[in-house]
Amino acid sequence: MRSLVTTAWVALLATRVAGGQEPLPATSGARVTAQLAAGALLTPVGFFGSGWAAKRLAQRTDWSEGRIRRVAYVAAYAGAATATAAAPALIGDRGRYGAAFLGATAGIGVSALTARLGNARYDGGKRCGLACWGLGALAIAAPSVGATVGYQLSRQ
Repeated sequence: MRSLVTTAWVALLATRVAGGQEPLPATSGARVTAQLAAGALLTPVGFFGSGWAAKRLAQRTDWSEGRIRRVAYVAAYAGAATATAAAPALIGDRGRYGAAFLGATAGIGVSALTARLGNARYDGGKRCGLACWGLGALAIAAPSVGATVGYQLSRQ
């Protein structure tokens, strides 16, 4: 099995080299910064906008309040990943939206874990110091960083 995987990688690399593709120019720091900033701005827009819209639509059904909340919660996270991934794709150069979406989804997972860690450590009246603020910054930045990294890795 290992030799099959190795052969597939060698074949993939050989086709890329044989295809005569010129190397991609490096992405400018300004473009990456713009992707990160736009993604960080679009994350809460996608989260709150999608959650709000899904809740309003679900309230028109005969579902229980608990089910409506779950639908809104799932829609909020899906909207956040979708909106966050849109930033690098709109600003970027020759990358793939799907890779940005997967990166944003991974970043949202990191954000959720970071928020749980922060809540477990700093709830109950504990003073929020530098480490607490660092966890907050990581929770905010992780989806945008994930989307941008995913997009950059998928450049063709």
